[in-house]
Amino acid sequence: MRAVSFAVLIGTALVVAPWCGVAQEAGGPQSGQSGSQAQTLASIGNNDLHLGRLADAQTNCDAALKLDPSNVLAKACLDAAARMLVDQDLNDAGAKLLQNKKSDAVALASKWVYSAPQPQQQERAREIMKAASSMSLHDFFVTITPSWFRQTLLAIGIVVGCALLLLGARKLWRLWQRGKWYGDRGKTSWRMLPLKEVSVADESRTGVPTDAVLDALARLGHELARELWQPKLLLLRPTPPAEYEPAVISEFLSSDLPLLVLVPAAEGLSLEWKLHEIQLDQAVENLQLRTSAGLDIGSVARFVRSVFNWFNSGSPVISGVAEVSADKSAAIHLAARGGPIQSVAVGAVTEMAPGLDTIQLSAERAAFKFLLRMRYPAMTNDEIDGFSALRQGAIQFAQYAGTVPLAGDDAVVRTSTLAKAALNLGFFRASIPSHCVLPASAGRPRLEITDEVRQAVLLAEGVAHCLVGTDQDSMAAIDCFRQLEDWPAQTDELRQQAAYNEAVVWRQLGYEGRCVLMLTELLGEKAPDTVLADDAKNLVQEKRLPLSAPVSLLARLARLAAFAEYDRDDWIALPRSRAKLLLDDGERLIQDLQSITNQENTSSHDRRIANYLYVEALRALGHVELLNIVTGEAASLYHDKRPTGLKDGALSKEGTEHLNHAINWMRRCEELAPSCGLFSDLAEAFLLLKNFTAAEGYARHATLERDPSDKREDSQSYERAYYLAAESFYLENTENSLALARKYALDFKGMVQLEEFKAVRADLGIIDGQAAKAAAQGPASPAPQPPS
Repeated sequence: MRAVSFAVLIGTALVVAPWCGVAQEAGGPQSGQSGSQAQTLASIGNNDLHLGRLADAQTNCDAALKLDPSNVLAKACLDAAARMLVDQDLNDAGAKLLQNKKSDAVALASKWVYSAPQPQQQERAREIMKAASSMSLHDFFVTITPSWFRQTLLAIGIVVGCALLLLGARKLWRLWQRGKWYGDRGKTSWRMLPLKEVSVADESRTGVPTDAVLDALARLGHELARELWQPKLLLLRPTPPAEYEPAVISEFLSSDLPLLVLVPAAEGLSLEWKLHEIQLDQAVENLQLRTSAGLDIGSVARFVRSVFNWFNSGSPVISGVAEVSADKSAAIHLAARGGPIQSVAVGAVTEMAPGLDTIQLSAERAAFKFLLRMRYPAMTNDEIDGFSALRQGAIQFAQYAGTVPLAGDDAVVRTSTLAKAALNLGFFRASIPSHCVLPASAGRPRLEITDEVRQAVLLAEGVAHCLVGTDQDSMAAIDCFRQLEDWPAQTDELRQQAAYNEAVVWRQLGYEGRCVLMLTELLGEKAPDTVLADDAKNLVQEKRLPLSAPVSLLARLARLAAFAEYDRDDWIALPRSRAKLLLDDGERLIQDLQSITNQENTSSHDRRIANYLYVEALRALGHVELLNIVTGEAASLYHDKRPTGLKDGALSKEGTEHLNHAINWMRRCEELAPSCGLFSDLAEAFLLLKNFTAAEGYARHATLERDPSDKREDSQSYERAYYLAAESFYLENTENSLALARKYALDFKGMVQLEEFKAVRADLGIIDGQAAKAAAQGPASPAPQPPS
């Protein structure tokens, strides 16, 4: 900036230099010096003028005129500054006018109406004065109306404008993407009114049922698009399941088996879900909002909403009632009007059970029924109820079928959920029986429930009843399995699974012999003692169709495990040919399971199941071999179920070889899964070999290692362990061993039930029960003699 000023100053000096010389000649040295100073000040003022510093320009130019009144540059600078000051005032007046500050604009423009240096500036000042003096319609309205009225009109205008804007946007959006209210390709937009809640207490009306229904309607389509659990097997474990193992085997060597479809494909319902949009009917009419002037916006909103309701009368709307009873059971009823079907009413009731959210389950079932009714309007209420029960039952069954039987509250929740699943699956069979064919709707595919689906549901229902565990449920499970076995159009895989499961249930009820015979028939075999000589040649022709590998392996193990539960009385009456059949098959089963675990292409899951079967087969086979020897070759050594014959006799050479063979199976099982029963079997086996040291050691291990399924202190396996420990030390018949025998006999804290345990305790001088009571009362008085 200083460089520019200096350049202007130099230029001005060069221009006025000749005039300064003339002045110096005329007036002398003093006059020439004043003119030079005046010219310099005028040049500086002119420079300030160009830079917009009007006050500085006027000051410098006035100083220059005082020094040289004839300075042309200073006069021109002052004229320009005056004009610019007038333009600045007029510009400020125009700005005030735009800001609606008319009085300020008049004050600035009135000074130059007659005194402006230029005519155009005077004309501009007059126009500003005229514009500031005129009154517009807005000014007239503001003048004649009070402020509260203007605020009311403004609020109404804003609300109506926003509503119209939203309504127009909604209309355009629906026309572009959703279609009209209802049509073949467009969405149906539903207004859902909050459910009316009927409960035993007013304070329990919280709006939760409305939220649950909205949640179910919002996610139902996504759930229907996903595949439900489709197992390949539904087989009960061949042995009582441990606390850490699931009770149902759903996958094992089943890569080539078909899937069990518990619910038909729901693509149609998933597509139907996309044709509906449900929004909760909400408004601002209950908001407590007021303007600064006291205007109630809620009242205005109620008025506008009433207008919109009249305009949208006849649109689809969903309403309903939710009822929660004193026992926490929930019922939800929905009524839909104005949609593709003019009137629809559905309802769902869920009774209270441990671990169940009755409101949520009722909401899901009611939402599913609503969607099913929209998709298949020709279906009856019973058919809709049955299909919704099928879906809910299949979901509940899939939730807990593959879980372990836990303890405590988790076990209660698991049992109650499985009971609900069985109830829902049975309700489906009653509502949509096998002779019922669901009708087809116009332009929509038929909802097909095939025989395979019905059979899979029947199998799942039976398994669910069995997992509940009560005697009544066990009989209901047997009924389901028998219906599946007698199905007219049989599916071999499902019929075989039903027959296997029925046999396992009979074993759980205590009918081991019936279980063995049923599994033998299922495997296509016959007990040799039941086949007559004339029918032996037809034995092959009577065999059933071959079983699949997983069913065959599990059936063979289940038969061997049930056979291992025979007691000595059962073995005495058992034909030896039948025992040989089962023992030989047990050895082949162990070899087959070993080959499966040794295969490289066996998956980790299948290998784990095969290892479990292998261990259980070893345990059962060792016990069966031992009982076979005890009731056969070693029967002469037992007196009153006690091996007291070992005092004077010994096992034969052939019996010793068989017993060592049985010990081999049990020792292999000991390396993998020791248990109380296994140690007891080893103790009795070594006792028969007169190896008292080994028998005593295994008996001590048995008293310390309890089976997970035995929770009672007086369980039979636990009592047998103490008996064998006492018996082994007693038969060794040394001073120390007899003391240890008495110690183990006294260490058992439960109630003595085994007759052999009572006998060895009596030999050791331990008095039980009635004998102890009689000893405490003293010697009995002699009975009176009749007179001679």
